[in-house]
Amino acid sequence: MPARISNQLREALRSNPLDPVALFNQGAVYHNAGEAMRAGGLFRRAVIVNPRFVTAVGHLVRHRAAADGPAIGMAILSWMLCLVPLSGQVRALACQYQFELDHFEFSARAGMRALMVDPANPGVCRLLGLSFASLQLMPEAEMSLARSCVILPDWTDALLAWAGARFAINDNIGAIEAAQRAQLAGGDEVECLLLIARATLALDRRGDAEALLDQVVAMDRSRAREVEIAKLTMTPADYADLLDAKHRGIP
Repeated sequence: MPARISNQLREALRSNPLDPVALFNQGAVYHNAGEAMRAGGLFRRAVIVNPRFVTAVGHLVRHRAAADGPAIGMAILSWMLCLVPLSGQVRALACQYQFELDHFEFSARAGMRALMVDPANPGVCRLLGLSFASLQLMPEAEMSLARSCVILPDWTDALLAWAGARFAINDNIGAIEAAQRAQLAGGDEVECLLLIARATLALDRRGDAEALLDQVVAMDRSRAREVEIAKLTMTPADYADLLDAKHRGIP
């Protein structure tokens, strides 16, 4: 279907052909209409005008990566970082992109560099923690995830990841505390209960743990097999692997 450019957007570009937002919006219209070449050209123009426009940078990176491979996407990000080396948002995007590619060593490096520019970015702290977890560096993962939860105390995804990291380093009481915080903040009830149960089991409170795991099955029958395995074999080392697998595809 041909792209339909609104009169308002046409007027914005007519009055200022170098408006990066208008260029990006027009590119998005072409992208949604399947006109990839036009969309990519407009995303590129928007980024050239304003290399700090991280939404446009992200679209350009993923657009080119889809067409020409992930190495091209990384090359564009490297170009952006040369232009705006002090942009915390672009550095955060580099961390996220490498994480999405399962390049965990590179995402960890990118995350540390991003935090040098913007040390209070909870998303980067979380991605850095998940990168460390994927590299089996659980103490470092726990520290980074703890930092994200200090910056953004009610972020349930970070709280659950932090709980998992604390469990993986045998801090079972801390794992329960973090999972309960996630529960109170409205996190996924089943995931919270599973974590609390595993940490409770590790504290040799089998009766309490099994009662919690039975609650999980009552809430979600599809988790029955996972619950039975947890009752028999779950250890902190197992959970480090679970944390890695669960978060490989997330930003």
